[in-house]
Amino acid sequence: MAGFVRVDAWETYMVRATMRSGNRDRRDPRVATQERIDRLLARVQVVDVFRLRVFSGWLAIRDGRFVYVEEGDPPRGMAAQETIDGEGAFIVPGLIDTHMHIESSHMLPSCFAEAVLPQGTTAVLADPHEIANLAGEAGVQWMMSATSDLPLAVYFASPSVVPIVSPELETPNAVLDAAAIERICEMPRVLSIGEVHDFRSVAAGEPRFRELERISLRTERKIEGHIPELRGCDLSRYVALGVTSDHTLFSSEQLLEELTKGVYVMLQRKALNPEIVSRVTGLPDRSRILLVTDDVSPAELLEGHVLANVNRAIEFGLPPLEAIASATIRAATYLGCHRRGAIAPGRRADFWLTRSLDALQPTAVFVDGEPVAEGGRILPGAVSRRAVGVPPSAPAVPGPITSESLRLMPSEGSTTARRITARAIELLSQETSATGLTEVDLDVVDGTPQWMDDDLSLITVISRSNPDSRSVAVVKGFGLRTGAVATSVAHDTHNLVIVGRDPLSMVTAANEVHRLGGGIVFASQDTVGASLPLPILGLLSDADLSTVVDQAQSVEHAMKEHGIRHREPLLMLTLLALSVSPQYKLSDRGIVDVNGRRILAPTVHEGQA
Repeated sequence: MAGFVRVDAWETYMVRATMRSGNRDRRDPRVATQERIDRLLARVQVVDVFRLRVFSGWLAIRDGRFVYVEEGDPPRGMAAQETIDGEGAFIVPGLIDTHMHIESSHMLPSCFAEAVLPQGTTAVLADPHEIANLAGEAGVQWMMSATSDLPLAVYFASPSVVPIVSPELETPNAVLDAAAIERICEMPRVLSIGEVHDFRSVAAGEPRFRELERISLRTERKIEGHIPELRGCDLSRYVALGVTSDHTLFSSEQLLEELTKGVYVMLQRKALNPEIVSRVTGLPDRSRILLVTDDVSPAELLEGHVLANVNRAIEFGLPPLEAIASATIRAATYLGCHRRGAIAPGRRADFWLTRSLDALQPTAVFVDGEPVAEGGRILPGAVSRRAVGVPPSAPAVPGPITSESLRLMPSEGSTTARRITARAIELLSQETSATGLTEVDLDVVDGTPQWMDDDLSLITVISRSNPDSRSVAVVKGFGLRTGAVATSVAHDTHNLVIVGRDPLSMVTAANEVHRLGGGIVFASQDTVGASLPLPILGLLSDADLSTVVDQAQSVEHAMKEHGIRHREPLLMLTLLALSVSPQYKLSDRGIVDVNGRRILAPTVHEGQA
């Protein structure tokens, strides 16, 4: 491996210094006679995640597992098929992501594995609820098949709430009933029931969620949480369902309450700030603090997947060994994967080497004791690019779209302006997905707003399963000055979403997404400016990471060039239709009042201009 000395088989540590007494050999008593060792690493600094310490030592691997992990030097007489001189490098357990969604990378699982393995991630718990919301149980089975023989260990959480909200709030594209969830839970590699997004309905005691509790008890699968707001008795009612985790933390006070109520607190990037890290550092017990990624864009994968969050936690003051433990042994314990998460005898030999613990960067990555990545790159042949079969059928991306689908109000065929008061979904931050609701006065001609405010745009959501079900509203604060952007990626139902300043640009963008079979497209008037094709269910590309990143960045650049100011414009675009995300979003039914769990009309008053 780069930076390490590899010595040919059976020639290192073979000096036995035998002393004969009669016909007997005297070998080092610590070594089993004629013991087979596949790989031996000497002169390494072992990261001990049990005792949160580092010691100088050596280790031996056989059949993909650690046999010896010892302090000091290897004993005389130990032979291995291959020996690596670590030259003082740190050896760290493979990172484990306990909450994530492969679909957010827009890549097939094999390409995703090629992207994250060089960054030290060797196992993930994937919740495929994005595909499940489009293709149901068949979609989950397809994802399992596509991950079955990867060097990246992929465990699963059964999607729990498909559809994500009741049909009165949003037209579903797929349904997972209780029987389907239980069947999925009984499949190999399924360790939990995935995040329950509709936290307010659970807290309100809706009966349909009691079945999840019964499935959890029958199948012995934990239930994962999604708790951005609940406190006090509401939080207790939610956790009482059997919820074991939350990855939506926003405050240090919330962290303490969730820990008190037995919840594993999963910190993703947006929760890693000086205040929260300081509170974590001050805890007497950090065994239920985990580092996760949740949704990671292709561009973010270039920064390092779980490793980026480990380094971010260290940067904000969490001791390096604590940060590593929260992405290794603590993650393995949470998942019940007792053969993973540590450099210890009997554990799977998933690990990586690094020169520093202050700024972690893998120089070599091993899975089951075999090298899979070196110098930040996947090794040739480490990941099979086998065909994964035809994805399950799902509702197609609607189209072709005409300007009639984009009118805020019904057309009267008149050129006379009408003054209306419209509800506008307002972006409250250029850093998060939080939205509010405001009212704006508009002049409307033939159903189309005549913009007087450069900070207003039109947003349309069209159902995939029923293209006749659609809604149009005003969005404020998105920043678009000209043009339009359309996407078939719209968490979690993934209907067609179009945001634009004029009907022609919106039609052009939407119809290009339809032509591609899915994707994200920016257009200006009748010209497509940039596109990210996602032909697999409208969610995934069959290209590699660098290609997907280039295409995604071209769309993002076009959006910013035309005025969009959000730190993550593509992510914000895909969350405008997330009907469980605070506080107001748009579904094909209309403006969703998330807290009130009701639909609001796009206008509140009409008059004559």
